[in-house]
Amino acid sequence: MSIVSLGSIAEQLQVAAAADGQVTEEEEHACRLFADYMAARAACVAVDDSWAEQAVEKSVREYGENLERIDREFKERTRLQDADAAFVVAATMLQVARVLIINSLTEVERAGAGNAKEDALHSFQDRVFSGFDDGVPAESGRLFASKSHILSSRGVPYDATRYEAENLKVFKGANHRFATLGHDPVLGLVFETSNIMTNSITCVKDANVFGIGARIPATYSVSYDAFGKNPLIGAPAGTVEMLVAAGRRVVSEPDAAAAALIKQLIHIGTDLYTPCGIQVPFANLVLDKAHTEALTKYVSTGDVLKAGMQAGMTVLINWLIAALHGCSLIFKDDGSDFCTEMYQARTKKIILISDTIATSSSVVQASITKNPKCLDLGGAAVLVYRLFSDARFVARLKEEYVQSELDKIYDERAKGLL
Repeated sequence: MSIVSLGSIAEQLQVAAAADGQVTEEEEHACRLFADYMAARAACVAVDDSWAEQAVEKSVREYGENLERIDREFKERTRLQDADAAFVVAATMLQVARVLIINSLTEVERAGAGNAKEDALHSFQDRVFSGFDDGVPAESGRLFASKSHILSSRGVPYDATRYEAENLKVFKGANHRFATLGHDPVLGLVFETSNIMTNSITCVKDANVFGIGARIPATYSVSYDAFGKNPLIGAPAGTVEMLVAAGRRVVSEPDAAAAALIKQLIHIGTDLYTPCGIQVPFANLVLDKAHTEALTKYVSTGDVLKAGMQAGMTVLINWLIAALHGCSLIFKDDGSDFCTEMYQARTKKIILISDTIATSSSVVQASITKNPKCLDLGGAAVLVYRLFSDARFVARLKEEYVQSELDKIYDERAKGLL
């Protein structure tokens, strides 16, 4: 019975004892005995409450101590060990080498003599074309470039900037690169590969189609001198007619079409990392020449390819380091709980450290050379992604590890009580 109920009974005893107007000695003694009992019960309740509070405080203190101990164990098991230092050094060297090599390969150089990348690509083209049979030399004609001309001429027809007679005003400005479809990295695979097979040039011009302003392709023939040099822009030719002629050539002379495609790819490669650069795909179909040129100063196809190369190589090196570090677990697996997961956490730390150092080194290089294009943008994107994904992995692993260790402690206590 609760203390509250006993207090109510005590009041009722007092009322009953005084009901007849006189309290006898026996009634007074009974009231004193009940009061003593209530005092003893109250003392027991106080002792019980104190014990409960002490038990709760002890449990909270032990829980906190267990958490601190488990947290220290987790940090100890996931920190980098002595053997991991070699992986950190190797991964960092590979990532820094990646940054330096890619920046070297994509360094902007002036086109023409002295451009090492251009010379290397043209030498590669000559070696590839040496395996082609140019057959009997044939004369080039309207919308027809002989295979001999395709293989032997160094330039491409859509690089022509002079005219046979009158100025057809194909280009509004000095730089033709942003007016021709041949310098579009995607459209050029169709249009300007066809231009090479047909000795023509395809540009984009403004037109009014059903009252709506549009930018449509316009094709002109290109003629050469007797030595296959000095291209001149001549009379207009239908774009559809040019594409049909090129399509027939693909069927009749597939090797000539293959040579034209190789020449197109090599030419785009020689222009990628020059001061003017190559516009992003489809830019000159949407923007005029001036705006296409302005956009390319900030973002070019070379920049996009460089960032993609940086990200791809970063992922490849990270995968290689993770695979090698994971293989070393075979010799160190002690069979304990979370051993594999703890090793993965150490692998992720190795990769994060190497990626951070590599990306930071590109910032230093960009500061020294005052060239923002040296920044490792692709690697930085991979690093940011890994920061979030790896942090979630470690946090989830820690939560599972702590819960598992606490369950073990309280399961053992429960077994001891049963």
